[in-house]
Amino acid sequence: MSLATRFTQWVTDHLPFIFRVLRTVRPIISFNGTTIVTRFDDVEETLARPDVFGVTYAEKMGVITNGGNFFLGMNNTAVYERDVSNMRLTMRRDDVDTIIAPMVEKFAAEIMAEHAGEMDAVGALTGPVPARFVRDYLGVPGSSEKELIDWATYMCWYLFFPDTSKETDEQAVTYAAQARDYIDGHIAARKGASGGQPDDVLARCLALQGAGTPGMTDTNIRNNLIGMLIGAVPTTS
Repeated sequence: MSLATRFTQWVTDHLPFIFRVLRTVRPIISFNGTTIVTRFDDVEETLARPDVFGVTYAEKMGVITNGGNFFLGMNNTAVYERDVSNMRLTMRRDDVDTIIAPMVEKFAAEIMAEHAGEMDAVGALTGPVPARFVRDYLGVPGSSEKELIDWATYMCWYLFFPDTSKETDEQAVTYAAQARDYIDGHIAARKGASGGQPDDVLARCLALQGAGTPGMTDTNIRNNLIGMLIGAVPTTS
């Protein structure tokens, strides 16, 4: 194990102690383009000033979407307000009680019934349940449950972890391209399908598109679905 790796591990294992020291001797510290804020009042002020301290994910999100952005990677702009408003029309507050909670309880109960005694909670439960939620509520089934989990996990690591390896980043970019291609094809198939559509987020997006709602092009819909996929699976797990 290299010295750098051992040091990183030591820091990770002693974060409470390190932050106690920083709060006392250097409450705001900057290095290598990163600033760490350690005191509560300073953190509150930082979070309350989006006009000064903006969102930093746009560049990497642009790689994932091949040029676009997802509203949680935007500053408080008109496009952000438009996209948030659109997605609130498709992911409704009432859905939590009427659709989402029963759906998630059902998935969890089915998985628990298949396991007696011990289980790998992440591999068997907290990964698959959000993946099935993405499949049935968002309307993005993927080619397989594992594929959805892999896509979302690697893209999440790429977006939010500052020290991922080159191999991890390359895999994330590959998975992002696969996700784009799949969702683009899935949107086209759903638009071309005859008969009734399931009442999922994709169907609601397409209904808004059909009504001429700004910000609801196929690419907008795809980018929002990718963002939701990343947010739903690994972070929930």
